[in-house]
Parts: sequence; structure tokens; C-alpha cells
Amino acid sequence: VARRGGGEVVASRRQPSPAVASWDVSP
Repeated sequence: VARRGGGEVVASRRQPSPAVASWDVSP
């Protein structure tokens, strides 16, 4: 998963899924 400003980390807490990086690609 790619971390964009730590946004991926926050999303992981809500739903730990590799698909989270799909929308987290935004800065």
C-alpha cells in the first residue's frame, strides 16, 4: 500500500484492506 500523507494509515484503522490504497492515491 502506498502512503499518501499518512492517509493510508488512517484508512487502515477503519477498514484494513489492500483496496484502501485504490482511493488513497489522492494527495
